[in-house]
Amino acid sequence: MKLNPTDYIIMAYLKSAPMHVYKLSDKLKEDKVDSWIQYSIPHIYYSLRRLKENGLVSVEIKSVKSKPAQKIYSLTDQALKLLDGLQDDNELISGEQFFPFDLIIGLARRLEISGKQVKAMIENRIAFLKSRLEAVQNDFRAKETGTQDMSKGERLAFQHRIRFLKGEIDFYRKSLKEFK
Repeated sequence: MKLNPTDYIIMAYLKSAPMHVYKLSDKLKEDKVDSWIQYSIPHIYYSLRRLKENGLVSVEIKSVKSKPAQKIYSLTDQALKLLDGLQDDNELISGEQFFPFDLIIGLARRLEISGKQVKAMIENRIAFLKSRLEAVQNDFRAKETGTQDMSKGERLAFQHRIRFLKGEIDFYRKSLKEFK
């Protein structure tokens, strides 16, 4: 089974303790994980189902008299072994990232998109990236000044995301000069 980022997020959090989806979601929000990796609640449910089907997650139904039954997810031994080997996963370490926006601007001529339209698209991209950068920086500051300690890895993930967004903004600003 090829794992996606949401799968890794889920397994990393379940490694600390079995939990219900809502608790997992709360922990992800609290840690501001969406600032440096993309995931969504529907993706979490989909990933949990896939992880269960592939023997990486088990489910226990817990009932409390006053509440509806809850599914509590936990990692299997197979998942723990997989996580132990994560630092040696060449695909994660040396995988290259490609971006859908590059596809659009790369094919602009073939799609008969004018230079003026490409310029407008780039300006819109810059506006989106600036908005995203501001949100990530705010999350980083909140996490830094919050009650929980931030690990070196979390700090590095935030810093990488911030520098990446700044670099992409800078690249597109310089690229605007090529389009009239």
